[in-house]
Order: sequence, then C-alpha cells, then structure tokens
Amino acid sequence: MNKYLRAFISWMKLIMANEVAYKGNFILKVIALIIFDFFGPIIALLMYSVSSGIPGWGFEQYLLMVGTFTLVWGINDTFFDNLAHGLIHLLRQGEFDITMLRPFKVLGYWTVTAGNPRQSFRILSGLAIVSYALLSFNSIVFVNILSYIYLIFLATLFMYSINVLIASLAILFVKSSSLIGIFENILSVGSFPLTVYGPIGSFIFTFVFPLGIAAFYPAVALIGGLDLILILKLTLVISLFLVGNILIWSFALKRYTSAGG
Repeated sequence: MNKYLRAFISWMKLIMANEVAYKGNFILKVIALIIFDFFGPIIALLMYSVSSGIPGWGFEQYLLMVGTFTLVWGINDTFFDNLAHGLIHLLRQGEFDITMLRPFKVLGYWTVTAGNPRQSFRILSGLAIVSYALLSFNSIVFVNILSYIYLIFLATLFMYSINVLIASLAILFVKSSSLIGIFENILSVGSFPLTVYGPIGSFIFTFVFPLGIAAFYPAVALIGGLDLILILKLTLVISLFLVGNILIWSFALKRYTSAGG
C-alpha cells in the first residue's frame, strides 16, 4: 500500500468522520443531494408527457442517459469534489505553498485528498435511475454492459481532466472563482444527446471537447452497442485530453509565484 493510497484512505475517513459528527446536518445534505439528482428524471417525465421529447430518443432511453450523467457526476464528486474548489480557496488565502512542502507531488496530493464520501449517494442515485430505465428493455447484451462500464471509466478520466484544467487556470489566473460555475454550465450540455447539436456539434463534443463521453456514448453503448473503432477513438481522444491538461498543470505550476501570484 503506497503513500498515496494511504493518504486517500486517511482523507476519506477524516472527511466522513467530520460529516457524521453532526448527523442531522449530514442527513439533510444527503436528502438534498438525492432530491437534486431526481430533478433530471422529473423534468424528463414532464417533457415527454407534454411532447414527443427529443427526436430519436424515447423516454426510457433518455432517462438512461440522465441516469448515466448523474452517475458520472456522482463519481466525479465522490473522488474529485475538492480538487478545484479546495485549491482555489488556498490560492485566495495565500496558503497554497503549504501543499508544495508535503512529501507528495502536488497534483498527486490534490488528487488523493479531493474526495468527499458523502457524494457517493449521488452514485447510488445514478445507478437507481439507470436501473429503472433498463427495466423497459427486453435484454441487454453482456458485451454492451462491459462497453458501458469502460466508457464510464473514460468519462471519469474526462471529468478528472476538467478538474485539473480548472485548477491549472486557477493558478494562472488567481481571481478565478467563477471558473467552476462556467465549466459546470458547459458540462451540463452533456446531459442531452449529441444528436441535438447537429453534425458539427457532435464532432466537437466527440473529438475536440469530448463531452459526449459523460453520458451520450455510454448510454448508446449500453442499449444499442458501439462500434469498437469508435471506442478506440474515444480512448485516444480522452487520453490526449488528459495528457494535455496535465501538461497545462505542469506549465501553470512552474508559473506559480507564491502567495496568490
């Protein structure tokens, strides 16, 4: 068990202990998370009850996508919730230097201490929505399930990359508290099928800014199967996206001038 894994386990235990210290507050936070996560399905139900919904997507298919999006967000918030938020806070307080004195690589430290176990309830919400949506399908091919799991893994890497990018920009531009809100608004686009954005939008959200991996491609892979060549292309795109943002991080860290720049 290496030091990063030990740090991750210790951090999650510490955060969980702090969360449950005030049980009433913890329970209210969890209830609020679950209610928020089920707004998506409720909106989808209302939308499909008064219209034909999104062309080419039945209610259950779209619900599967909404559930997948919730699942991916849940994984992101469980493991990377504080990566950008916490770093921006320390930068504004002029305390980021402390991180650089720890016996870890800076990005490694922020990665393993960014989690919040309370957010794991969002994973359960996503799984519940996905499971309910799948009840309307006669059968799901095992290979499609494997593809779905793999694409969820790629989606997790994509979300991590976004967190690294936000953190990098926060170092370069200290007054950057609005960055998280901007990126969250952009990422919300991923809750809709790429088909609604036309050929150009689909290309951009697949090969330039691969937002389609957050929900669209996993959902398509699960219910209809996805071409192996496309899966390989998505793997390459996500890998390059991750490497590119890590390089941006390295550049930003070298430009850091201490105590808020």
